[in-house]
Amino acid sequence: MLKKRVITACFLLPSVVLAVIFLPSPSFAIISGLIFLLAIWEWTYLAGFESKISRTLCLLLFPLVILLLITILQWLGREVLEEGLFLLLVAFWLFALYSLYHYPKSLLFSESRVIGVISGCLVLVPAWVLLVALQYSEPKLVLYILALIWMADITAFFVGKRFGRHKLAPSISPGKTWEGVLGALSVSFLIIGLGYSILQPGMSILSWVILGIISVVFSIVGDLFESSYKRIRNIKDSGTLLPGHGGMLDRIDSLTAAIPMFTIGFMFFNRP
Repeated sequence: MLKKRVITACFLLPSVVLAVIFLPSPSFAIISGLIFLLAIWEWTYLAGFESKISRTLCLLLFPLVILLLITILQWLGREVLEEGLFLLLVAFWLFALYSLYHYPKSLLFSESRVIGVISGCLVLVPAWVLLVALQYSEPKLVLYILALIWMADITAFFVGKRFGRHKLAPSISPGKTWEGVLGALSVSFLIIGLGYSILQPGMSILSWVILGIISVVFSIVGDLFESSYKRIRNIKDSGTLLPGHGGMLDRIDSLTAAIPMFTIGFMFFNRP
């Protein structure tokens, strides 16, 4: 399994870097959109829809949400919508953190297919929209947040395997440990420092560190939130598309929370 993970990662990493740096924004939006559509397809099963017809109907709901956001954007104006969406996303991920803390008592919410679809919309649509917006404004920031989250994830995996003793959320993801979390946070400080020195993001080092740590913490929340739905369905992976990594959703689950938090925080700290 580890060999497959490494081989798949060696193929994906250069592809992602080249796409972020060299693809024009419209092309990047289309390709990343296809990736997120695959993740959405996997989410429909986690939400409780099993037939291809019902899953296809759910899949069509997500583009409709994007069109609705564009319509509201044109009606309300960009600034009003941005502030409203940012508050909604922060509230949603704080609620996700709350539901994870109270798991399995929160199963009543997670087992609802309606709530599952709504959660999927809030998990995946904003992450894709903000990823595209970030790539359009500054591709280097996309590479930074990807490097930060993936390095934290890799370090957590190996540190947890080697030193893990204290379970982080045994009823949701038995393999995750507090030792792995500490390993992820430790390597994060290195990536955050390198990112600040290379990118010169135009904010204080303290703000940059806080933003990076918040992004890493919520990447763990995003991972666990998807895992809670997998526990309901009693499956290990969301799919089999990526050898050694599971489904597409398994590969981007950490980013679904980290990208919105990073983008929202970056815009907040860089307000004039």
